[in-house]
Amino acid sequence: MSVAFDRSPQARQALEYHCPRWRELPALELYMDQMTGYIADVLRPLLDSEEEERPLTKAMVNNYVKARMIPRPDKKKYRREHLAHLILLCAMKQVLSLPEAWSVLQMAQQENTFPQVYDYFCQELENALSQVWDQPRREESACLEGEGAALLRRLTQACANKIYLQKRIAFEEAGIPPEARKK
Repeated sequence: MSVAFDRSPQARQALEYHCPRWRELPALELYMDQMTGYIADVLRPLLDSEEEERPLTKAMVNNYVKARMIPRPDKKKYRREHLAHLILLCAMKQVLSLPEAWSVLQMAQQENTFPQVYDYFCQELENALSQVWDQPRREESACLEGEGAALLRRLTQACANKIYLQKRIAFEEAGIPPEARKK
């Protein structure tokens, strides 16, 4: 491990990342623009590039509603359940196809409530980010029942590894003059 990289803003962003738990998600209903902005703020520390402002677009949300991956909004307003589903899907689709991510979510919910699955994913993602930087786990996650929990844990490890690699590449490229980079 590079000491310079481990102390870099890229590494610090990931190591200090906090995924809001179910109870921390806004209790107020949000309109589409507010909701996509909120999710962008939550996921921004994990994105592979500063230019990528919106990990979620209105069209994507509408497609998820049509595919019944998230509930329909009530009077064009999105609740905590919508936010949690969309945070999970946006994080998961970084390493899985959307149908695969949806399958993992469905398996995890067979024996657990959705808020339990969401909180478990958040905690495991934070733990996986710590571990990929050779840091201790932040805290033990609540136990979930069934094979879905094991799949979620493996998924968070895959997400953390991808984030690590992207942050490391961004760190290395930041030290290379643009004209010296191969395109």
